[in-house]
Order: sequence, then structure tokens, then C-alpha cells
Amino acid sequence: MKRVFVFHEDVYIRSTLWKIFEHRGYKVFTYPKSGACPGTLEFQSACLSGQACGDFIFANIDIQNNTGLDFIQEQIKRGCKVKNIALISSTWLDSDLRIAKDLNCKTFQKPITVDGINSWIDTCEEKMRTVALF
Repeated sequence: MKRVFVFHEDVYIRSTLWKIFEHRGYKVFTYPKSGACPGTLEFQSACLSGQACGDFIFANIDIQNNTGLDFIQEQIKRGCKVKNIALISSTWLDSDLRIAKDLNCKTFQKPITVDGINSWIDTCEEKMRTVALF
């Protein structure tokens, strides 16, 4: 089953991303803030999964209690295997963009567009199909 995790405090953005991914056949999990990875127990120090628990992660860079960048850095440090990660912000600092690029995250500027999201998903799905063939 294709899965996506969305972390954003704005219910409209969560709902929009939910609809986009659900329409494409994904099981969607949405959260109003970041925290412990929903795929593991709250206090585990490392991902226990032998494979990625999802296909995509979308996170707002300005999440309550944490920044999206901090959250993604922590997930990677814990061994997160999700390959397609996007960060959304209305005000990107050059330093944050550099960090996101170093983490191999796609960055989106608010307001996000359905066409922009779908275009990125198309690119990621094509890469996933190519990898699955080998």
C-alpha cells in the first residue's frame, strides 16, 4: 500500500494534500504537528522497520514545538527510510534552503499549487517505478 505522512498545522493544507494523494491511491496520515514518528514508538531511538514505512513525507517548516527541518533531520538520524520528503514554507531563508537541499528535500513555497505538488509526485513515482524494475 502506498503511504504518505503529512505534518501541517493548517487543516486546509492537510486536507488539500490528503485529497491529492488519496486521488492517486495513497493511504494518507495527517498530523497537525510533528513529534515522534508515527511509524515507531515515541521514545525509540531508531527506525525498526526494515523498509520505508511510507513513500512520502510532507512537513511544514514552521511546525508547533519543532521546525520541519529539525523534524526531518531527526527522522534521518533515526534511520528513516522514506525517500521522498518535501518541506513547505511561506518564508524560506537561504540557510534553510541549503539545509533542505543537503537533506535531499523538495522545497515548496506557499501558497502551494496542486499542479506543483502533482508534478513533483509524478517525478518521484517515475523514479520509484524505475528503481522497482531493477
